Amino acid sequence: YSATGQTAPGKSTNSAFTYQAGFLYFDAAAAAPATPAAAGQTISGGTASPGAKITFSGKAYPGGTVVLLKDAQIAKAVFADNNADFSIELSGLSSGDYIFSIYGKDYAGKSSRLLLFPVKGVSKKDTSINNILIPPTISKNKKEVKKGGTVDIFGQSLPNAEIDISIEGPNGDLAAKIPSDSQGKYKYILNASDLDYGQYKASSEVSFWDKKSRSSSLTFTVSDRDILEEAQV
Repeated sequence: YSATGQTAPGKSTNSAFTYQAGFLYFDAAAAAPATPAAAGQTISGGTASPGAKITFSGKAYPGGTVVLLKDAQIAKAVFADNNADFSIELSGLSSGDYIFSIYGKDYAGKSSRLLLFPVKGVSKKDTSINNILIPPTISKNKKEVKKGGTVDIFGQSLPNAEIDISIEGPNGDLAAKIPSDSQGKYKYILNASDLDYGQYKASSEVSFWDKKSRSSSLTFTVSDRDILEEAQV
């Protein structure tokens, strides 16, 4: 399926449900029987298990941490591999409705924007949500930059990827494309010489699987002084 709005993009390999209005709806005919089957007993549609199992997989950052939350509580965390691939499996789920969310943490401990996955009508069926693209992380080295100076905008995303940098300002927007390295790290050095005084907003974006994933936004100010950014995660 594909999703818009607050539901993060993904692709399901389970034919037992349909996607509508931001939720996954399971067909009544595909639901597990009211009386639990004995362990290993084959039932219609598969093998019974103590509870439902759901798997989330996709791309994050090489060696980065991917955290899964269930109803706003941390349920599991895994490391992405050197290719930025990750897979999180959560089993033993009771039948019902859940709101899952996923975020990444980069090499510096910076967290990405949160992706939401509302899932409605979970039954004792295995479900997979694939092709999740974790947004890049983004940081800056100054919260104020002196006009004529520079400010670094950096973070982590997919390895050897093209990162789109967007800068929104009081008198127009700027855009740049920069590469990430083999570890997914990127850095853009913005020259403030031609920027007017005022506040600016920056974000980064990566593309993969014909989809885009944008970071959260950060702000900095062009002024008559330099003020370094305090360490944040």
